[in-house]
Amino acid sequence: MRGPINSRREFLGIAGTAALGTTIVGSSSAGAVQSDGNWSAYRSGAMRTGYEPTSAGIRSDFEVEWTEPTGRAALVVTDGETVYLRGESLVGVTRDGERKWDRQAPSGRWQDVSAGDDGVVVTSNKTVSAFGADGQRRWETSVDYQNVFVTRLDDRLFVAATDSYPTEASAGTVYAIDAATGDIEYSTQVPRLGWYLSASADRVFVTQFIGDGGQPGVRALDPATGETDWTWQTGNEPTLLLPPAIGHGQCYVTNQGSLVALDAATGNEVWNEQYGQRVAPPVLTPNMLYTVVDQQLLALDPATGEPRWQQETGGRLAIGVGETLYTTGEEGLFAHDRATGEIVGEFLETGAQGVVPVGDRLLLSADERVFALGSAAGGTGGSDTTADHEISVGPGGELVFDPEELRIDRGDTVRWVWESDNHLIQSKEIPAASDWTGNENVEDAGFVYEHTFDIEGVYEYACAPHEAIGMVGTLVVGNADGTDGDESGAGGESGSGSDETSPDGNSGTSDDDSLLGGDDETDSGPSDESPEDETPTDDQSDNETALLPGGENGSQSSGADELPGPGILGALGGLGGTAGWLARKSERDEDAEE
Repeated sequence: MRGPINSRREFLGIAGTAALGTTIVGSSSAGAVQSDGNWSAYRSGAMRTGYEPTSAGIRSDFEVEWTEPTGRAALVVTDGETVYLRGESLVGVTRDGERKWDRQAPSGRWQDVSAGDDGVVVTSNKTVSAFGADGQRRWETSVDYQNVFVTRLDDRLFVAATDSYPTEASAGTVYAIDAATGDIEYSTQVPRLGWYLSASADRVFVTQFIGDGGQPGVRALDPATGETDWTWQTGNEPTLLLPPAIGHGQCYVTNQGSLVALDAATGNEVWNEQYGQRVAPPVLTPNMLYTVVDQQLLALDPATGEPRWQQETGGRLAIGVGETLYTTGEEGLFAHDRATGEIVGEFLETGAQGVVPVGDRLLLSADERVFALGSAAGGTGGSDTTADHEISVGPGGELVFDPEELRIDRGDTVRWVWESDNHLIQSKEIPAASDWTGNENVEDAGFVYEHTFDIEGVYEYACAPHEAIGMVGTLVVGNADGTDGDESGAGGESGSGSDETSPDGNSGTSDDDSLLGGDDETDSGPSDESPEDETPTDDQSDNETALLPGGENGSQSSGADELPGPGILGALGGLGGTAGWLARKSERDEDAEE
């Protein structure tokens, strides 16, 4: 069990010994954390990762471009073109804020919502309804229960429906519904079914209350049949479980003051960290997990739960967009650098509840309104820093990075400037302690991307569509190649790996490998309203849009086989680019040995 810590230095001592991890090679881990490029449901999609890698994000100079009143905290989802706001009514607006239509719930109030290429699916009292992007009703299906929540996996919807507040002994049903027609394909009764569910290609995960004591737990179902694969229970008193986050082959569950990782295939417990404080739903990136505990933003190793770093924040709920983490809370919205957790920007608006990326904007739900935030500086993903180095992307139409190799100091900021079209930056090999993924969205001339490198090591990257013909680059941060004989490569660890320096320069070790403690704050407790006509109250469900599930299975984040490339050369990208990278790596290794 992890108990309270006494000082920031104490935590950093722990993080110093825990910062060792697995180096990410190419995009091998991308399949573990999936995204379709749109925030299609609560916490991004069916897997509830809370992360969108293909958007640039905004770090500073926040500017309100438009607002839309919603009458209650809004659950915001998008199909990439139309934005759907679930407030007192369901409203469809353009990305520029033009209201296209609004629809009232057939009974009670709208509850959950999920967007797809064919429009939006929304639930209400005993009803699942589908609307096209034009607001026209496509179908409506009745179910037997009053509280109805939805997630989407390709062309199939999974619905969890129950009549009772989920801590009460009750039955419930999981429905599989054809997303095109609304036809019920099968239904499975689940005793003491909770409200929330998540899904991957292999399983549907529902929350429930198990055993005579009604202990909260998770049940995994076969998506094809609805049959149970496994169940797991927390051993704690009855409490409301949020939808699990799925990634890295694991199912991550937040319960009261704990964060638990389960093997997604078997339900076996992988690790269980007890914090003694309310734990926010995790954000899953390709090789890191982030959460918020008592206004402390934590970076954890997803395989072990060990801490990497900790930073204070003004928010209580986190999401990830590209290289930026956002936290929201009573004070407003805070932007953090994903590599270090350092606050790099803020937008102060009382009662901020949730934020969603939509193109080059952020949509913030606060004070019964949605604020569309752009950047006053007109940036598309850079920070407010002054770059120390600049790299040209495709200069003069050539398929190169210029310079191809660059040595920088730790803490330097690098700016990539697109000088031709159809390029991206995809990390190929990075230091173990880093979570840098590059900018994996294909961009055109004029786009600018910046990143500050706070972790020493060698960073290999490439433009996936043109990797086969040598559009690759290398950054060497600090003394990562061992030129001074004192530091090793990845992250600057010593030979023993025990004196890792934190991003703010502190170091040390501690016998107490604890994390956070303090007073238990419960701003996400159960709703006081009757479950017959309402979802949890606006301050309940982690403040992110008050709100709850929905979803669409995201496709694997961008890779070479999904992007426009130069004909047959693009098809050979994985082979040719990798061979070139291995040759350069071999040359550096030989130089180091000499």
